[in-house]
Amino acid sequence: MCAFASLDSYSKFPFQDPKLPWDRRVNDLVGRLTLEEMVNQSIVAYGYSPPSVERLNVPPYLFQSECLRGCVGKNATAFPQSINLASTFR
Repeated sequence: MCAFASLDSYSKFPFQDPKLPWDRRVNDLVGRLTLEEMVNQSIVAYGYSPPSVERLNVPPYLFQSECLRGCVGKNATAFPQSINLASTFR
């Protein structure tokens, strides 16, 4: 329990602070990325992870598809877009 209580002390960048608003965290992270890092994060072949950004303590993550089944893999976030799209209709 002590390890979880002290997680805030390991956050050295505002984007790592879950107490801050989402938009502030995103803007902070994107503002810290170099152009090369942004390109490396956005241009990745299917099935491969973008490289980590070690200087910002950002680990590699995995994304593979639009995930119509709503599945989630290790270190990945997926959104069941077909369900989300269907829920917009009445």
